[in-house]
Amino acid sequence: MENMEEMLATRMDHEKVTEAVQALFLEQCQEVLTLSTESCAICEKCAYPDAPCRHPDRMFPCVESYGILVTDLAEKTGINFMNGAGVVTWFSLILYRESGSDRT
Repeated sequence: MENMEEMLATRMDHEKVTEAVQALFLEQCQEVLTLSTESCAICEKCAYPDAPCRHPDRMFPCVESYGILVTDLAEKTGINFMNGAGVVTWFSLILYRESGSDRT
């Protein structure tokens, strides 16, 4: 996408969808780890590294900060992410443990 501002403007809508899907998992699951795009954008100025995150319950770490290469994962699972000029594909990943699961 040529216009970086337009591209980044679509990210917040993606984050809202990620937050809504996470809420559904939290209703049903014992543990949920939600990873999403780029870096957190909740606060205008991040507290880190001077202080801990002010909103750890709302912050989604970047998928790739966990060593997961999004493009490799998408290719291996057959997810198309090159959808033409002017189309941005954002990814989130939700990992969960079902309630009542005794597996570690």
